[in-house]
Amino acid sequence: MKSPRRSIPSNKSKAESGTPADIIDDDRLQRALLAARQAGPAQARALIRRSLDKKGLSPEETAVLLYQDKNPAIVKEILKTARAIKEAVYGQRQVFFAPLYISNRCANNCLYCAYRRDNKLIKRKTLTPAEIVKQVEILESLGHKRLLVVG
Repeated sequence: MKSPRRSIPSNKSKAESGTPADIIDDDRLQRALLAARQAGPAQARALIRRSLDKKGLSPEETAVLLYQDKNPAIVKEILKTARAIKEAVYGQRQVFFAPLYISNRCANNCLYCAYRRDNKLIKRKTLTPAEIVKQVEILESLGHKRLLVVG
Protein backbone atom coordinates (compact mmCIF):
# COMPACT_ATOMS: atom_id res chain seq x y z
CA MET A 1 0.00 0.00 0.00
CA LYS A 2 1.42 3.38 -0.97
CA SER A 3 1.80 5.99 1.73
CA PRO A 4 -0.06 9.24 1.21
CA ARG A 5 2.04 12.18 0.10
CA ARG A 6 1.91 15.29 2.20
CA SER A 7 1.88 18.55 0.36
CA ILE A 8 3.28 21.80 1.66
CA PRO A 9 0.49 24.33 1.35
CA SER A 10 1.46 27.71 0.05
CA ASN A 11 0.72 30.83 2.01
CA LYS A 12 0.66 32.97 -1.14
CA SER A 13 -2.30 33.13 -3.45
CA LYS A 14 -2.15 34.04 -7.11
CA ALA A 15 -4.17 37.15 -6.40
CA GLU A 16 -1.82 38.30 -3.62
CA SER A 17 1.41 37.94 -5.56
CA GLY A 18 0.24 38.60 -9.10
CA THR A 19 2.02 35.40 -10.19
CA PRO A 20 1.18 31.72 -9.85
CA ALA A 21 1.42 30.67 -6.21
CA ASP A 22 4.61 28.89 -5.17
CA ILE A 23 4.01 25.30 -4.24
CA ILE A 24 6.77 25.54 -1.65
CA ASP A 25 6.05 27.59 1.44
CA ASP A 26 9.52 29.02 2.10
CA ASP A 27 8.48 30.64 5.40
CA ARG A 28 7.13 27.36 6.73
CA LEU A 29 10.32 25.54 5.79
CA GLN A 30 12.50 28.19 7.42
CA ARG A 31 10.42 28.04 10.62
CA ALA A 32 10.66 24.24 10.61
CA LEU A 33 14.43 24.32 10.19
CA LEU A 34 14.84 26.89 12.97
CA ALA A 35 12.61 24.93 15.36
CA ALA A 36 14.36 21.65 14.52
CA ARG A 37 17.63 22.95 15.95
CA GLN A 38 16.10 22.60 19.41
CA ALA A 39 15.16 18.94 18.95
CA GLY A 40 17.18 16.32 20.72
CA PRO A 41 17.94 12.65 20.21
CA ALA A 42 14.80 11.49 22.03
CA GLN A 43 12.54 13.39 19.64
CA ALA A 44 14.52 12.11 16.66
CA ARG A 45 14.30 8.50 17.89
CA ALA A 46 10.52 8.85 18.33
CA LEU A 47 10.23 10.06 14.73
CA ILE A 48 12.45 7.23 13.51
CA ARG A 49 10.18 4.69 15.23
CA ARG A 50 7.07 6.38 13.84
CA SER A 51 8.50 6.40 10.33
CA LEU A 52 8.30 2.60 10.36
CA ASP A 53 4.53 3.03 9.97
CA LYS A 54 5.31 4.23 6.39
CA LYS A 55 2.79 7.07 6.58
CA GLY A 56 5.25 9.85 5.80
CA LEU A 57 6.67 12.66 7.87
CA SER A 58 5.76 16.32 7.81
CA PRO A 59 8.34 18.92 6.76
CA GLU A 60 8.71 19.86 10.44
CA GLU A 61 9.41 16.24 11.40
CA THR A 62 11.83 15.78 8.51
CA ALA A 63 13.70 18.91 9.61
CA VAL A 64 14.22 17.35 13.06
CA LEU A 65 15.91 14.35 11.44
CA LEU A 66 18.02 16.57 9.18
CA TYR A 67 19.47 18.36 12.21
CA GLN A 68 20.76 15.11 13.70
CA ASP A 69 23.73 15.05 11.32
CA LYS A 70 26.20 15.73 14.15
CA ASN A 71 25.02 12.67 16.10
CA PRO A 72 26.56 9.54 14.51
CA ALA A 73 24.36 7.18 16.53
CA ILE A 74 21.16 8.86 15.32
CA VAL A 75 22.44 9.03 11.73
CA LYS A 76 23.13 5.28 11.93
CA GLU A 77 19.57 4.68 13.20
CA ILE A 78 18.10 6.84 10.42
CA LEU A 79 20.04 4.92 7.76
CA LYS A 80 19.15 1.54 9.28
CA THR A 81 15.47 2.50 9.40
CA ALA A 82 15.50 3.89 5.86
CA ARG A 83 17.01 0.63 4.63
CA ALA A 84 14.38 -1.41 6.50
CA ILE A 85 11.55 0.67 5.01
CA LYS A 86 13.04 0.41 1.51
CA GLU A 87 13.34 -3.37 1.83
CA ALA A 88 9.80 -3.69 3.22
CA VAL A 89 8.43 -1.74 0.27
CA TYR A 90 10.69 -2.88 -2.59
CA GLY A 91 12.58 -5.92 -1.32
CA GLN A 92 16.12 -6.34 -2.59
CA ARG A 93 15.45 -4.90 -6.03
CA GLN A 94 16.50 -1.47 -7.12
CA VAL A 95 13.58 0.56 -8.40
CA PHE A 96 14.03 3.34 -10.91
CA PHE A 97 11.54 5.89 -12.14
CA ALA A 98 11.70 7.40 -15.61
CA PRO A 99 10.99 11.13 -15.44
CA LEU A 100 8.22 12.36 -17.70
CA TYR A 101 8.43 16.12 -17.99
CA ILE A 102 5.01 17.38 -19.03
CA SER A 103 5.99 21.03 -18.76
CA ASN A 104 8.99 23.25 -18.22
CA ARG A 105 6.89 26.07 -16.79
CA CYS A 106 7.37 26.70 -13.09
CA ALA A 107 6.17 29.20 -10.52
CA ASN A 108 9.21 28.67 -8.31
CA ASN A 109 12.61 30.23 -8.75
CA CYS A 110 15.11 27.61 -7.55
CA LEU A 111 18.55 28.83 -8.60
CA TYR A 112 19.82 25.32 -9.42
CA CYS A 113 17.00 24.59 -11.86
CA ALA A 114 16.94 25.49 -15.54
CA TYR A 115 13.13 25.60 -15.41
CA ARG A 116 13.11 28.36 -12.77
CA ARG A 117 10.58 31.12 -13.29
CA ASP A 118 13.13 33.85 -14.06
CA ASN A 119 15.03 31.90 -16.73
CA LYS A 120 14.04 33.77 -19.87
CA LEU A 121 16.50 31.87 -22.08
CA ILE A 122 14.40 28.73 -22.56
CA LYS A 123 11.34 28.21 -24.70
CA ARG A 124 8.41 27.18 -22.49
CA LYS A 125 6.31 24.17 -23.44
CA THR A 126 3.52 22.14 -21.87
CA LEU A 127 2.66 18.84 -23.50
CA THR A 128 -0.85 18.29 -24.76
CA PRO A 129 -2.76 15.23 -23.54
CA ALA A 130 -2.02 13.50 -26.86
CA GLU A 131 1.71 14.27 -26.50
CA ILE A 132 1.69 12.88 -22.95
CA VAL A 133 0.09 9.64 -24.16
CA LYS A 134 2.72 9.36 -26.91
CA GLN A 135 5.56 9.90 -24.43
CA VAL A 136 4.13 7.28 -22.05
CA GLU A 137 3.88 4.82 -24.93
CA ILE A 138 7.52 5.47 -25.86
CA LEU A 139 8.67 4.97 -22.28
CA GLU A 140 6.63 1.76 -21.98
CA SER A 141 8.13 0.46 -25.23
CA LEU A 142 11.57 1.00 -23.69
CA GLY A 143 10.59 -1.18 -20.73
CA HIS A 144 9.83 1.48 -18.15
CA LYS A 145 7.13 0.51 -15.66
CA ARG A 146 7.28 3.46 -13.27
CA LEU A 147 7.08 7.11 -14.18
CA LEU A 148 7.87 10.19 -12.17
CA VAL A 149 5.61 12.86 -13.61
CA VAL A 150 7.26 16.28 -13.43
CA GLY A 151 5.63 19.50 -14.41
